[in-house]
Amino acid sequence: MPATAIILGSTGLVGSSLLRLLLNDEHYTRVKIFIRKPVAIEHEKLEKIVTDFADIASLNQEVNTEVIFSCLGTTRKKTPDIQIITASIISILYGSQEQERRMV
Repeated sequence: MPATAIILGSTGLVGSSLLRLLLNDEHYTRVKIFIRKPVAIEHEKLEKIVTDFADIASLNQEVNTEVIFSCLGTTRKKTPDIQIITASIISILYGSQEQERRMV
């Protein structure tokens, strides 16, 4: 059965390697990445969601999959408001009670 994967932290060392693997994996027909700034990578299966992570409700509408890969890491200088991003990420990872998610 075809699947969609979400990657959080896709621009870092581990996340970018995982992104390449998933884009080449036949099991995944779509790969969504949540990013703070546009990235140059293009692929027919790739969906890029540029966000500041402040609008949690909007982000949760984009999370319509059962598989989320977390490759998160942060540098304080590059993360303007860690509390907003942390709250958004927790919401994305745990979702609502109506939708079960599996975190890898």
